[in-house]
Amino acid sequence: MSVRYVGEPVPPPGPRDRTLTLASSAWFEPWATAPGRLRVDGVRLARADGDAVRPIAASGFDLPERIGRHGDLRFADWLVAEGFNYVRVVPSSVYRSPRTIAEGLAWLPQTLEVCRDRGLYVQVVGAVDTGPEGYDLNRDGVREWMRELGQICHDYANTLMDVNEPYHGTQQPWLAAPEFLQELRAEVPSAVPMTLGSSHEGLLLTGGDWTAIHADRVKSPEEQAAFVASVQAETEKLAWNDEPNAISETETRPSDRTDPAWATRLAAAHRSSGVPVTLHLRWAGLTANVDDLGPVQREAARRFVEVLTGE
Repeated sequence: MSVRYVGEPVPPPGPRDRTLTLASSAWFEPWATAPGRLRVDGVRLARADGDAVRPIAASGFDLPERIGRHGDLRFADWLVAEGFNYVRVVPSSVYRSPRTIAEGLAWLPQTLEVCRDRGLYVQVVGAVDTGPEGYDLNRDGVREWMRELGQICHDYANTLMDVNEPYHGTQQPWLAAPEFLQELRAEVPSAVPMTLGSSHEGLLLTGGDWTAIHADRVKSPEEQAAFVASVQAETEKLAWNDEPNAISETETRPSDRTDPAWATRLAAAHRSSGVPVTLHLRWAGLTANVDDLGPVQREAARRFVEVLTGE
């Protein structure tokens, strides 16, 4: 049986043919052809009409800054041309391309429109760099930030939300308290799927609508996928490896991988385990700038999409 997958990006000029055969996993169900309001249905990401959504996801942290400050749509266009249908963005951060919280909030609607018009779902990461060396926010400041992000995301059906690594050294120490994370969830409209922070093996934050996991980058793709699948099975809710090893032209950090074959293994291991994974590229996945895409990153993206959309 041949189907066209749900979430298929709006075809760019000269689109490749993507009429594909269904995989056996229930996670790989036929999709509709345009983004609609997302919801978490057990271990599936689905639209309100019940159609399952298989994310073909990549990082694009600074995309709101690229679009809002520079008017640069090329990274969004590149994602679509490669076959991605999902991007993880960080509207406000003090790193790489510093911007204020207000700037991130102002640029986000345009970013979501650009992505919506191209068939891209967007994971919006908030509560970033809350500590003294960043925005130095108190609890009320974080609540207000998440409330405003949540309202914007509620207005755009192609969104999910995420609290950035609450235990990270750039964060306020109280951010990771489960009770406070639940308070942040209450600030966001219930229709917007939200995870309560990125988990790792030593700290599982499973109280959200789904569980974002930063799997141990020392481990192989197969081991990472197995861990994420074990969390999904235990919690009976969607679990997602959304920031695995970065694939880079050079080894900037010990966990970076410079062989595009790593992307093949990531995609294959997570697909066979029935859990989603996000392709994380250094530096283009951080800057959302196509000028930072080298041959290793481009080949990794090609292989990643090929595995997730193949028979």
